[in-house]
Amino acid sequence: MALNTPDYQGLLQCQAIEEQIGPWVLLEGFVKETAPTDNRYVFTFLRGILIKREYKNKIISEFNTIEYPGNRAIPEPIEDHYTYAGEIPWSQNFAADLRDSHGKAKPDERPAFSIHDGRHWLPGTPVEIPAYGFAWESYHSELNQVGGITVLAPVLCEKFGLCNRRGEWDLYDQSGRLATAYREFKGPNDTSRSKLLYLRADLMANYLASELDLVWLVWGERNCHFKNFDSELPRDAFVGHSHIHRYSSKWDPGSR
Repeated sequence: MALNTPDYQGLLQCQAIEEQIGPWVLLEGFVKETAPTDNRYVFTFLRGILIKREYKNKIISEFNTIEYPGNRAIPEPIEDHYTYAGEIPWSQNFAADLRDSHGKAKPDERPAFSIHDGRHWLPGTPVEIPAYGFAWESYHSELNQVGGITVLAPVLCEKFGLCNRRGEWDLYDQSGRLATAYREFKGPNDTSRSKLLYLRADLMANYLASELDLVWLVWGERNCHFKNFDSELPRDAFVGHSHIHRYSSKWDPGSR
């Protein structure tokens, strides 16, 4: 990991979240931190993807060589604007675009790092996205102003028979044990909230079985607010995307 790359390894896997014993693995996250004494900030996407084992080295190589890993080069979780929070995860209205004609949930499989050769879009590397976005828009209801929450993809919810409890974003397994943990936080100088979605490691290992790997692609930008400058940001700081930071990591289920 480069010296100027923020180190979030401790967020990718952890033994406990608050009083909830895991261990846990991160599926999707966003962290923004603002310097306490000036207008510098760094934001980071921590994206967990599921990938067939034979494509693991290919996806990491593509991630390390692409000039800019944003602009949906790595597929982002699909967002749902119309599902009620209480319909997650049991209702067929939840993630209706990821269900077959019988309402059974399907994996969210999409290509990563598709490249345009000047004439055509070349096929990317297929990956599975294990998270989903609850993006309820506040104008739909005066009683519900909450949105922008990350939840578990429906195929994983269905696989483990997870259920919700009133007023919680976390989901529980059939034994009543916590299965997912969604947490938000915001520093005193930060302008946006950071958020993390975790799945219990034993469930993740079960889902991966013998053919999939969980790979984390972590990237973001070092930047500063425009109000820090009289005119504009110094262009030299952004030449060759030198302000981008990135690293990748693979989960080893045996390390639990």
